[in-house]
Amino acid sequence: MICPNCKKELADNAKVCPQCGYDFLENVQKRGCGCTIAIIIFLAIIAGLFVNWLIS
Repeated sequence: MICPNCKKELADNAKVCPQCGYDFLENVQKRGCGCTIAIIIFLAIIAGLFVNWLIS
């Protein structure tokens, strides 16, 4: 595995880069949260369009 921050090659099971301190677990959790929020917003927009279509 390669660190996305400093490009150093690491073991596949590394949780933190020993060179720059990049925390793989922390950054994976942040991405997951953003994806969940995007899905919720997308579903809310679709639901709003559907309700608007039913009313008209």
